[in-house]
This record gives sequence, C-alpha cells and structure tokens, in this order.
Amino acid sequence: MPRRDATHLPILRGLIATLTLGSAAVAVVVFMRIIGAEGLLWAHVPMIVLFGVLMLWLCQSIWLALTGFFVVAWRDFRRWWKGPAWKPERPEPAFSPDSAKTAIVMPVYNEDPGRVFAGLEAMLDDLDAAGAGDRFDLFILSDTRNPLVWLAEEEAWAKLRSRDRGRDRIFYRRRVRNEGRKSGNIADFLERWGLNYPFFIVLDADSIMTAETLIEMARRIEAQPTVALIQAPPRPVRAETLFARIQAFSASVYGSLPAAGLAAVADGNGNFWGHNAIIRTEAFIDHCRLPHLPGKAPLGGEILSHDFVEAALLRRAGWEIQLADDLEGSYEESPPTIIDFARRDRRWCQGNLQHGRILAADDLHVSSRLYFASGIMAYSSSLVWLVFLLLGGVEIARRELSETVYFTGEVPTPQWPISMTEAAVTLLVVTMAALLMPKVLALGLALADRERCRRLGGAVRLTLSVLLETLYSALLAPVMMMFHSGFVLSVLAGASVGWGAQRRSGAATDLAEVVRAHLPHTIAGLLAGAAILTWVPGMFWWAFPVLLGLVVSIPLSLVSSSVSLGHFTRRLGLFLADEEVSPPPVLVRLAELEGPSPVGEPAQREALLHRVIHDPRFNLRHIRLLRAYGEFPEADRARLTELRDRVEKEGFSALSTDEMLAVLQDPETMEELHLATWPRSAAGTAARTSAA
Repeated sequence: MPRRDATHLPILRGLIATLTLGSAAVAVVVFMRIIGAEGLLWAHVPMIVLFGVLMLWLCQSIWLALTGFFVVAWRDFRRWWKGPAWKPERPEPAFSPDSAKTAIVMPVYNEDPGRVFAGLEAMLDDLDAAGAGDRFDLFILSDTRNPLVWLAEEEAWAKLRSRDRGRDRIFYRRRVRNEGRKSGNIADFLERWGLNYPFFIVLDADSIMTAETLIEMARRIEAQPTVALIQAPPRPVRAETLFARIQAFSASVYGSLPAAGLAAVADGNGNFWGHNAIIRTEAFIDHCRLPHLPGKAPLGGEILSHDFVEAALLRRAGWEIQLADDLEGSYEESPPTIIDFARRDRRWCQGNLQHGRILAADDLHVSSRLYFASGIMAYSSSLVWLVFLLLGGVEIARRELSETVYFTGEVPTPQWPISMTEAAVTLLVVTMAALLMPKVLALGLALADRERCRRLGGAVRLTLSVLLETLYSALLAPVMMMFHSGFVLSVLAGASVGWGAQRRSGAATDLAEVVRAHLPHTIAGLLAGAAILTWVPGMFWWAFPVLLGLVVSIPLSLVSSSVSLGHFTRRLGLFLADEEVSPPPVLVRLAELEGPSPVGEPAQREALLHRVIHDPRFNLRHIRLLRAYGEFPEADRARLTELRDRVEKEGFSALSTDEMLAVLQDPETMEELHLATWPRSAAGTAARTSAA
C-alpha cells in the first residue's frame, strides 16, 4: 500500500538514532575509564555490557522526549500566534451523514456495572449533543464470571436502553465461554457483527472519550485508506488517592512530550495500546488472528499483551498505524495505589516477556521489533539495574577491602592509586540532569502558557508540585525496581499470572496488605545499608537514595494510598491536572451519573437474585439474552433439576458461585424457576404475556 510522502522522516529518525547511539557510547566510554582506572579486568565486562544496555534504554527515552518538546513547543507557538481557536492541521475529513456507522466496543470482566454504564451513558450524551449519536452503535461485551455482576450488567443495560428513547444502538452480549480473554471477546464480536461496521473503537472498562475525539478518529481513518488503526493516547483522570493524583499530574504535565516525540518519529509506524483506538475492521479480521505460542504459560499459550502483536501483524501486512498525540479527549483511570499499580504491571510484565518469542518472527517491520524490545525492556531494565547495582557494589567492596600495592616488580618509585572520583561524579550529574531535563522542559512549557499555568495552581504551586513529584518518583523508583525484578524472575521461573478484575476506585490500602507487599523491600534496604556501613562505609551516601526508598516503602505506600491526603493536596492546589481543573462535559456528566455499586451491599445482591426469578420482565429479558446468541453450556439436566429444587426451597444463597452460574446460564431452568414462583393464574399469565 502506498505510503504518504514524508521526506523528513528518514532524516529525523537517523538523527534520533545517531544521538541515541552517540550519547550512549560516550557514557559507556566514560564508565569504562572510571571502572578500568587501574586496568580493565574480565570481571568488568558484565558491568560494562549492562551499563551499555541501560544507557541505550535511557538515551532513546530522553531524545524522544526532547523531540516531543520541540513538537509541542511549535504547536503551542502556533496556537499563541494564531489565537486560541487554532487547531493543528488534520487530514481532510470525509465523515458525513452518508458515512457508515462506527461500532464502539467495550469488553468487560467483573467490572463495577455502575461505573461502566455511567461512562457509556456520558459518552452517548456527549455524542448526541454533538449531533453524531446516530453515527455510532455501542456494544457491551461481557466475559463476567461473577453472577451478581452479570445480573447487574443486564439490568443496567436495560435501563440505559430505556433512557435512550427506544433507539436501537445499544447492544449487550455475555459469553458463556470466555476463550481468549479480551482478544477472544473482540474476535467473537467481529465474527457476529464485524462486517456491519467498517470501523470499530475499542474501549476498556475505565475508558471515557469525548465526542469530539470519537468523531475525529472516525473522520481521520475514513479519510486515509492506508491507515488501519489510530491510537489516541489516554490520560489518567478522576484520581482520588495521593498516588493516583501524582500519576495524573505527571501524565498531564510531562506525558505529552514522549507521546509527541514518538508520534513524530513513528508517523505511520505507530503502536496499539489495546484501547482508546479506532480500527479498520476488514484489516483487523484479515490479519490479526493471534497465534498460540508453543509451550505452557507463562511464556507460552495465549498471548496476554495482544495489542502489540496485533499492531505488528497489521504493519506486516502493509497497513499504517498512527499515534494521534494531538487528540486530547482520550481518558482512562489510574490504579489507586502502588500495590494496585504493581499488580497491573505483573500482568503486563508476563505479556511483554512473551514478545521475546515473537521478536525474531519472519517479515515483521523493524518498528514492530523495536516496540517488542521496548516492551520487554520496560520490565527487564529493572532487573538489569538491580544486577548492575549489585555488581557495582561488589566491585567497590573489592577495591575498598583489597590492600593497596605501591611497589611492583623492580620499579623503585611508588605507583599511586588513580582516583576517578571526579569523572564518576560528573557522569552521575550529567545522567541525572538528562533524566530531569524532560520534566524541566515540560514545566517550562506549562509556565510559558499563562492560562494553563493559572489553571494548574500558578507558577509557585506548579513548580512545587514538580519538585514534590520528582522526590516521590525518586523514592518510588527502587520499590518498582524490586517489584519488576521479582516479576521478571517469577515469569522466567514458570509462575503464571491469573486474570482478575482491576481495582479502579480510590481506596486506602490495608496495613496488613502493605506490610505483606513491602516487607521484603524494607528488609532488603536495611540489610544492604548495614552491609555497606560495615564493609564499605564510603559508599553509603552514594547508595542512600536507593536504600531510602526501600526502607520507607511501607509508610510511602500507606501515605500515598490515602484518599484524604489526595483531597488535601487538591485543596492546597498541588498536583493539579488539566482535566481535573477544567473537566470536559463528558467527565462532568460521568460524575453526575455514577452512583454506588449496584452489588455493593448484601441487600442489593439479594434483591438482584430475587428479581431475576420473580420479576417477569427481568426473568424474560434474561432468558431472551441467553437464547439470543445460541451459546449454551453443556447441561446436566439431573444436576440442574437438583439445583433448581434447592433454589426453590432455600434461595440462591444456598448455592456456590459455580452452581449459581450453572442455573443462571440455563434458560429452561430459569423459566421453570419463574413459573414455579409466579402463580399460574389468569393474572400471572396476563402479566407474563404483557411482558413478552
């Protein structure tokens, strides 16, 4: 397929590659001079190799962020020069009333139905207000295994349809067998409905997007026939805990730089992040059937991080993938605590390490191989850092504990030790400055925009927020290094991760949970500190930043999980994010619609189970949904009869979760239960006929 003319791209990519390799090479040469001041040894080779890998990883991140700075700065300058109404140049839209509908697809798995359907209703309202409500159909694709959540989803779907004034655009389907997890859920949707829609937008359960962004994505992909996927980078919003607010602040202030840099360098060689993206249906169906990796989990079997692989398959087929960093109305919710963040990373770690099995596959585009390598390094770099620090500590201890030899052979003059302290300090300072530079540049952009600076609390509060975030990140870094190192080792040892629902709402972490998660970090920090003070006390202050983060990991996790502290910092004007201060209408509407979980209280759960049997409308709707898609589990009629009798006598509370699912998934049993409890009278028959 023909590529759009972009003659500047080879020059830009070559420049980024040259700067990355060159700066990493300079750092390695300086490091070799430091470590080999008294002669290089074979024992130094592993440290040099690890340092080179780390420098390549750091340098490419820094140069991409710097590229993004120039892109964003130029964009801001043009906005200032041409006025606030100016928008970046975009492809000529082809979206019109005659365009085909686009499907909005949301897979869910044991999620809070209150939050899920409030978000969907908010997006539909925003689309209606924009006059584009009839251009999008909505599909809720459930893989929920919790029977109470399942019933709550059905009820929330029915209420949403009734509020939609009879418009036939909201569909719900629950799979009996959740084969393939999320990717299997999407595949099932495509087999059933995909050919009715030229494009579909994938959302996560916590995704929310503005109508403007949804419409613009549909316009862009329709206007560019060589593009198969457009990814709108999501920003975290609705943060309540201190941890989540710091994450949202970081994404709001700094996040645009790496995204803009990657978009500028990638152009049509972008990547897929699994949600908040629009996809060309035909291209996805033709090329994105996922293989099963040979062997067993965790490195074999189903591919967990399917999004990178699907993007690679599309690029291999010649389709373009765009990263639309200028689309700002794309949002998600951040995990509320450090522990929840780490749990999510554990799943992603296993999925990304699986990509090592695909990295050398035939005919992959070079950009896809780079994305796979970057995803692997996102977690493996922590283990590399840990091993590098351990080897460095051993090397320093060896030098400190070895006796200095001033006279060798027959040389009558002493051979003085060579000090490379100044070079080591210089390398450290330059490295730290390079790491902090993107934050400083992002702060400068925010300060230069007077209106935005005022929104984010003013120059003093904004600068203080950046300083506090930098300190917090420095304390958190060694903790995440330990988490990620453990994840990588556990995957390599054969431990596979489960598939559970993610906690998304703000809630303080329990003390016992925090101690279980962080006690190994605390002990490791204390033991390492004691060993350094005993054998190489001169190294203590060099290691202090790493040791401090580990030692205070328990209080750090407890404090940052606090909702009250999150609200307190908001009142102080600290860690403010753009969407928090000036939320778009869709986020305002979501806050208005969202209520408590419909399965949060025992009485609510009992009422759901009661209604699905006794309420003729609920019962009939449930049975029709079961029969609509022709998907039934293998039924043991004798067992179902026994379970039905137990429900009639003792209620659903007498059943286990699996038994409850068996009953709820069988339309005949559900119909029999209703008929047994609904009087077989003229009134009952009339009511049921009316419900039908």
